[in-house]
Amino acid sequence: MEIWKALEEKYNTERQGTDKFLMMKLRDLKVVILELLQVGAIISKLPSSWNNYWKKLLHMAEDFAVEKILRHLRIEKETQKRDAVYLPKVLK
Repeated sequence: MEIWKALEEKYNTERQGTDKFLMMKLRDLKVVILELLQVGAIISKLPSSWNNYWKKLLHMAEDFAVEKILRHLRIEKETQKRDAVYLPKVLK
């Protein structure tokens, strides 16, 4: 198991370095990434525990700005934390 963790850490670090390098190159080349694509990327990277919320976002008719989607995600995260604390007490 320790070998797995070491390999995982090594390759995650390498991937992060590659991602950072690519982002710097894109910025140097003045490549503009559409906000709609940025929002789609953020939504696609949500963990599987957010599946229901992810589906809800996909079915909304409005286009989200990055700031708006981040606000939605922050509110949802706070709601999930609150539910994790209070719902078990209510269900007892």
